[in-house]
Amino acid sequence: MPPSAPVSAVTLLRSPVRLASPSPESDADQVRDLLAGDVRVASRFFDRHSPRVERLLGRVLGPTADIGDALNETFCRAFDRLDRLERPEGVSAWLCGIAVMVAREEIRAKKRRGWLQFFSPESVPEAPAPASCDEDRQALARVFELLATLTDDDRIVFALRHLEGFELTEVATSIGVSLASVKRHLARAEKRFFAKCANDPVLAPWAKEIQTEAP
Repeated sequence: MPPSAPVSAVTLLRSPVRLASPSPESDADQVRDLLAGDVRVASRFFDRHSPRVERLLGRVLGPTADIGDALNETFCRAFDRLDRLERPEGVSAWLCGIAVMVAREEIRAKKRRGWLQFFSPESVPEAPAPASCDEDRQALARVFELLATLTDDDRIVFALRHLEGFELTEVATSIGVSLASVKRHLARAEKRFFAKCANDPVLAPWAKEIQTEAP
């Protein structure tokens, strides 16, 4: 049997959401039942929405982050704040907004941990990871290395737009800022990110594809 073709970095970044089994309940039905105290709905609610939220967190935080903890934190906050949801039929977008807040906090916490480690006299460098022959995953890691050089909000806007495929209005809703602010963040992020990709033989074709697709 011939070996399978390698998975490109673009494919890894844009893999489809794993959809849960269809449920006859609508989003509004589940929210209503949860607010009425029916705890049995909680697992079905999680199963329905967690694939999209998990993917979003992965796109923003990167493959080395503890996505499980961020996912749990997102749903804990959602259950605590469910009574504040104004439009039950819009619960999916609302969850994405909470996930973005959790991701932003994790990005900032990671930066703080990095500075603390830098100033700690007891800290020692970690042993280098073993070399990997998986070029695609190395390319994926390289994408997130570049994203880490952006400001927090620029990184989130870029990830939601180009990795998760959100429309600009969806990005604005998820972050809770104006469309004009999203455009400013995106323009700044694209300029810096694509400039860094220009001399990268692995990422340059992907960056060119993204730029071609941009409106």
